[in-house]
Amino acid sequence: MRHFLMGLAILALLAPPIHAQGGAEGYDKMSVKAGLMRGNINTNRPESFSNGARIVLKSSDGSKPDLPISANTITFSWKDGQSSPVSIKMDGNVDIKHPDANITAQHANWNLETGDLVFTGNPVMDSTELKGLRAEKISINLNTGAYEMIQGEIDETPIGGMDSGGSDTPIPGELTEADITDWAGFINAIKAQGQASGENPGKQLLTRLDEKTRNLLQTIDTPTLVSNKGDILKKLNGVIRKPGLFKRNAWKGITLSDEAEVLIKIKDQTPEEQVRQNRLVLHAAYPNMLKAP
Repeated sequence: MRHFLMGLAILALLAPPIHAQGGAEGYDKMSVKAGLMRGNINTNRPESFSNGARIVLKSSDGSKPDLPISANTITFSWKDGQSSPVSIKMDGNVDIKHPDANITAQHANWNLETGDLVFTGNPVMDSTELKGLRAEKISINLNTGAYEMIQGEIDETPIGGMDSGGSDTPIPGELTEADITDWAGFINAIKAQGQASGENPGKQLLTRLDEKTRNLLQTIDTPTLVSNKGDILKKLNGVIRKPGLFKRNAWKGITLSDEAEVLIKIKDQTPEEQVRQNRLVLHAAYPNMLKAP
């Protein structure tokens, strides 16, 4: 998703180009078509394109594909003494097309100083990885890649196609789908602990996942995640194969078995011992959702 969103920039149409910022480097010119264009010839600043505006962002060296953007109205906001707009507002039938994805919405607001881009008004996105992503509001920071979806829903996402959580070679004792007896409860518990203050097992588990999986677990609705439990299982097993999951402060107040305590003290664990230890501490944290190993 980030590669697609990094291209959303609006540049000047006359005289000196507006310098890209807010996570939109790489485009240095554009073509414009609109029923009405307003601006200031003395400052070379466009103010608005309306009555059906269409912009195609381009890079002079051809390093980036053309990026068409259309909306009923596109409005620029400026600060005195700055050569770049501080924000861009798109209203009415916003449609942004890119080889990697397409997004439509009724409104889009982009703060070029912070890199925050916000879509509202029934935003919908389709890409090779995300099919039919819909939300009440989609917020992305183009500088950091962080995103947030309010009331998000997605038809299809290949969680298993993301970065591998570890070796594909099975290790005895790894989790199976049947070992998690309450998938919805387990996922909801991790989500809740991820938002809670202080250290806890769910937060530890999330920190051991790759960023993309972590974001999906925290933003996609639980029923959709449960329908992809086979892919989530691969990620979980990638975590329990490696050291670093257990942290004493995160398991404070949780009683561990004698076997778990013995395994924790082993400095150079075998892969089987590592998996066994992590299975035991996870069961201790979620005894009503995970079977004992």
